[in-house]
Amino acid sequence: MVSVDEAQKLVLELAKPLPAVTVSLNDALGCVLAKDVIAPEPMPPFPASIKDGYAVVASDGPGEYPIIAEARAGDDAANVVVTPGTVAYITTGGPVPQGADAVIQVEDTLPVDSSSGQRRVTIVKGATAGQDIRPVGSDLAAGTVVLPGGDRIGPSEVGLLATVGAAQVQVHRQPLVAVLSTGDELVDPTLQTSPTLPRGMIRDANRHMLLAAVRQHLGGSTAAAVGAAGASASASAATAACPSPLDLGIAADTEEAVAAAFQRALAARADVVVASGGVSMGDKDFVKPLLERLGTVHFGRVHMKPGKPLTFATIETPSDKTDGAAPPHRTIVFGLPGNPVSCMVCFSLFVLPAIRQMGGWREPLLHRVQAYLSSPLRLDPERPEYHRASLHWESNMAAAVASAPATPGFVADSTGRQISSRLLSMRSAHCLLELPQAQGSLPAGSLVSALLLPDAAASLAQSHWPVVKSDGAGAVRGEGGTGGGEGEKHGCGCSHGGGKGHGHGHAHGHGAGNASAPAAGPASAAAASPPVATAASSSPAAASTVGAGVRVAILTVSDTVAQGLAADASGPRAIQAVQSLLPAAAVVATAVVPDDPAKIAAQVKLWADGEETLESSDGSTAAAGAAAGGSHAAGVGAVDVIITTGGTGFSPRDVTPEACAPLFHRSAPGLTHAMLQESLKITPFAMLSRMAAGIRGSTLILNLPGNPNAVSECLAALMPALPHGLRQLKGDKREKHPRHTPHPGIAK
Repeated sequence: MVSVDEAQKLVLELAKPLPAVTVSLNDALGCVLAKDVIAPEPMPPFPASIKDGYAVVASDGPGEYPIIAEARAGDDAANVVVTPGTVAYITTGGPVPQGADAVIQVEDTLPVDSSSGQRRVTIVKGATAGQDIRPVGSDLAAGTVVLPGGDRIGPSEVGLLATVGAAQVQVHRQPLVAVLSTGDELVDPTLQTSPTLPRGMIRDANRHMLLAAVRQHLGGSTAAAVGAAGASASASAATAACPSPLDLGIAADTEEAVAAAFQRALAARADVVVASGGVSMGDKDFVKPLLERLGTVHFGRVHMKPGKPLTFATIETPSDKTDGAAPPHRTIVFGLPGNPVSCMVCFSLFVLPAIRQMGGWREPLLHRVQAYLSSPLRLDPERPEYHRASLHWESNMAAAVASAPATPGFVADSTGRQISSRLLSMRSAHCLLELPQAQGSLPAGSLVSALLLPDAAASLAQSHWPVVKSDGAGAVRGEGGTGGGEGEKHGCGCSHGGGKGHGHGHAHGHGAGNASAPAAGPASAAAASPPVATAASSSPAAASTVGAGVRVAILTVSDTVAQGLAADASGPRAIQAVQSLLPAAAVVATAVVPDDPAKIAAQVKLWADGEETLESSDGSTAAAGAAAGGSHAAGVGAVDVIITTGGTGFSPRDVTPEACAPLFHRSAPGLTHAMLQESLKITPFAMLSRMAAGIRGSTLILNLPGNPNAVSECLAALMPALPHGLRQLKGDKREKHPRHTPHPGIAK
């Protein structure tokens, strides 16, 4: 029996991203880019007016002027030259005529009676050169990476592709998924002729549920049924960018029927086969023995509840190419339990990540948030449990859960009886709570890790609840990768091979769990979830005082975020981690700067030395994020901790450690070592991280990777020593070791 982490690792090692195919712009929605999209020309390609008004020569100043032309959007006034003493009417987006160097908005002009001849206008206010003009390339410079490979294409991305003229794009082919149910007791509800079921029969819910889940992810149309001539019926589907899933129907509980269904899937060149039922220990469970004959079974049981009988295998079949040199076609097979809840939990934890990674996703696993239990939950002493729950957001969790801190956050409500046949427990679920294998119960107010189910974001949004973005996505944007754009700045570790490869603190979101705290998540995934308690905060009451008086500033270092080409994922995650690990600390400032050593150093120095807030022309100093619940005021004073995220990898633009090193008065190698050691438990690629830590005056400066999960992991690795270190920076020399002799004059 393997742990959940081990099982997921095996699955993702074998679920390789599929080859690239070229699709039209209108067919690209939902696909993942296989290569960078580069702007072929600057945008705008001409100086464009920001407002309706008049193109003028700024040095002319106020006065009455003749209107010599109109420059509307399009090619109007192409040969017009605005000379001193003349103006041209212009509309928003219109090309600024030659000779003009400013635009005066209509509101700052007065019409002049032009019944006697040429139209004229009175300019009421003067202008400065460049006023209300978008220069050439101000939105996008020629050669800019508009969308990096590995980005999933949503409506906004389609708009960007259209903007740069990318009528055809290369995307990863989405896998062809075949779905099968097994069991003599099953009746297809779409073919049932009687309103009542015969004795001993049940309706086949799993197959329809799984087909819907696949279609929901792939955005495909109705599943294609595959009969005996499956290969000819669906050969074209295997080469489509987003093929519809294949419906293999119901196989009776005979070796011949199950084998025939699998042969239809293999003949159709399916990339993934998902079968439900027939994987347990009964004398009619034929799926596992068949897979052992057809291919390689990698595991047949997983240490989890529900879903222990989960089986995973691969089948290699000869390539359909005629050159003889092509590698065999690999089909990955999941044998899911027959109970519908177990089936859906296993799909969410294993099948969906495999489908995502084969389709090119950088971070394919479910994303984590932390939530406080609204009521006690009993633990299972034999297996870690994935408990179905709904989430709601509380601006003051203490008002909803007495033992929770008085801070904003998610509260988790169990969906009720968790028996694996009760599908109602999945219907209203937003997440799977990761409960550890242990005796007893978790009390109300315990902080636990929650894995967001695929449609949780939509459900939460419909209820007007804030959604914590982690990873990746928007539609899951991953910050890992050695390719261009965001990934280039945010990473040094493995993102499970999705997209372009590397992003420290991959999609597991592994963190430093505390073995003594039962709320830290399942034992099989103890390293997989952020800590929920530490030796310094073993109870919610004690936790609420950790970090008291500590003032934190968070700096996101990213070219793409600074340019507005990507959302900031690591900054909000750092805020969330600080609020979780140091509940009494205050995030007093946040900012975003590009990967520019001078700008990085300037902002860090200002915060560390307590000077006025840096104001840059590109707006790199921002208000404290909504997640911090505050605003960024100029002159925040010296802070206690500065956390930088991004720019710690091997890319030429990763320069955060070099920018901060000259600012350090003292180094803090122990902190760097602790973070690296914890990260290496998750991925060997963590050795590529160039994290750094140092002290300037009484301010601790931490240079962390830009991957959102890595931010939480690294901060968690520093607990519980970090609060003590911060007290030492303020002059408290007391040690934590019980046998330590205190310094002279310092009371124990």
